[in-house]
Amino acid sequence: MKALLKTKSGQETRSPLKAKPLRLPGQSLDEEIQRLLIDKVDSYLVAAGGMVCIAVFTIETKTRSKPKRGRAIVHYDGQTVSVNGRQPDRNPIAQAKARATWLRETLARSIGLDVHVQPIVAFPGWFVEPPANPSRDVWVLSRKEEPSFIENSRQSIDSQTTKTIRLFLKQMARSG
Repeated sequence: MKALLKTKSGQETRSPLKAKPLRLPGQSLDEEIQRLLIDKVDSYLVAAGGMVCIAVFTIETKTRSKPKRGRAIVHYDGQTVSVNGRQPDRNPIAQAKARATWLRETLARSIGLDVHVQPIVAFPGWFVEPPANPSRDVWVLSRKEEPSFIENSRQSIDSQTTKTIRLFLKQMARSG
């Protein structure tokens, strides 16, 4: 039985999630990225003599209740996001850009690396209408689109830089 929720205006909504979340936000995407790296990149690593084709991403996950009836649509025009025709209380585009800027500046300040960090806003369980003029600044995607966008990204960094970033982020996670 699905639980119905009521908004402040009294409108009934339903959760976009089919089961209770048992994982951390973004965890399944992280696992998919790791799977793609193992499945796709490992063979290239051997063939290319240690070069890795991945970029640095930040993912701002937005879980919104879906309407009880009708479609659940996120519209992104390249600048702003609307969720079923309404602007979110907080701007997810600004949040994603801020998180990416923070990570880029932290990597530059802490370990001396100046790398591009691609911000992504994820809306699990929602249909995201692609913009007529896609923005490269921020990707707004559903969970199903994320792996293909990441896999087809043209940004790349070498394996030593990847290893340095990975170690730094692990240390930050442990100390935080």
